[in-house]
Amino acid sequence: MKKYFVSGLISVLIGAAVIAVTYALHENNPQVEYAKGKAFSDQGNYSEAFNWYLKAANQGLGVAQLQVGYAYDGGQGVPEDDTQAFKWYLKAANQGNEEAEAAVGNDYDFGRGVPEDDIQSFKWYLKSANQGDWFAEETVSIDYKLGDGVQQDYAQAFNWYLKAANQIDIPADDDEVGDDYEHGQGVQQDYTQALKWYLKAANRGYADAEFAIGDAYHDGKGVPQDETQAFKWYLKAANQSYAPAEVMVAASYGFGQGVPQDYIQAFNWYLKAANQGLGVAQVQVGDAYYNGQGVPQDYTQAFNWYLKAANQGIALAENIVGIDYDQGQGVPQDKTQALNWDLKAANQGYAQAEYNVGVDYAKGQSVPQDYVQAYMWFDLAAAQSFSNAAKVRDDLAQLMTPDQIAQAQQLATEWAQQHPQNNQ
Repeated sequence: MKKYFVSGLISVLIGAAVIAVTYALHENNPQVEYAKGKAFSDQGNYSEAFNWYLKAANQGLGVAQLQVGYAYDGGQGVPEDDTQAFKWYLKAANQGNEEAEAAVGNDYDFGRGVPEDDIQSFKWYLKSANQGDWFAEETVSIDYKLGDGVQQDYAQAFNWYLKAANQIDIPADDDEVGDDYEHGQGVQQDYTQALKWYLKAANRGYADAEFAIGDAYHDGKGVPQDETQAFKWYLKAANQSYAPAEVMVAASYGFGQGVPQDYIQAFNWYLKAANQGLGVAQVQVGDAYYNGQGVPQDYTQAFNWYLKAANQGIALAENIVGIDYDQGQGVPQDKTQALNWDLKAANQGYAQAEYNVGVDYAKGQSVPQDYVQAYMWFDLAAAQSFSNAAKVRDDLAQLMTPDQIAQAQQLATEWAQQHPQNNQ
């Protein structure tokens, strides 16, 4: 009897020891602790999840360190702390965790929890991209395209965007690859390939790509020119409130391209884009009110829309606002305001405005008469072959001394050098 009792006691003790060892192993097992953290996270108990993730992270488990970083990053189960988030992302990244490497790159990119550093940002994004993280691949592409943290390289930019596009089904990436093929940026120009990638994005309702396909049919790039197809694709994008497409739908109605001419529809679509703040559409709405095309003629409304576009720095609109002030059309006549707006447009190299400013200086209208300034502006307008600017300049020269003419020519040359993009 005693023998059986001792044997039973030994079995109990061995069983207890096994349980104790098993419990100890599980208690200190980072994989188990991580699993508990994930279970609590799935239940929405982020505070308890954080505690278990932290236990595993403190034992060096990279995926747990990443989750601790996410918790600090988003303030889930713990107060938000960018510095702590970066610290834990870096621990995981140093173990080769691709998501953590991307997170470290992102923090360096935006200066979150660490001083902003484009070079370090690129370095970490590249590490992650080389492991196949699509977000990092996309970001590396953007960095190469912009020369952000690395020397600008369009070929590398294209290659990395192509990797991302082939890896994950995101319309924006497909559209970007199509755009590179269309413009030959980083890859040999190929309109057929461009259309193929645009279609991938457009077939999932991506408005930018729908618009690009409309352009392809409009211009006959990679596909036979077809205004009806162009209108169809422009309309798809416009129905998503894509302002440039709204303008093209309006233009199609206005010119009867791919759809029967309809000035009312043209006006309505221009108005949609104009109400989104698109300056070129605001000018068109102004034109519609000015000409009474698709809407009753109304010079006041025309002026108001031209002014909206002018306030965005659109030279054509600035010039028209100047003319309206000069003639008192849709707004009380004001020669001083006319000159101010003409100068805005002239300083952008708008030839008609340059000519108008020349007239003001020649006549001493809203500004002291100054033949040197007048000659300079006429000369700039003449350089763009505007109307009879050259003749008016030469006629004015008859009233000037050789020194004045030389001074005016020097001023025109200096202005053109200072505004190389504005007077071509």
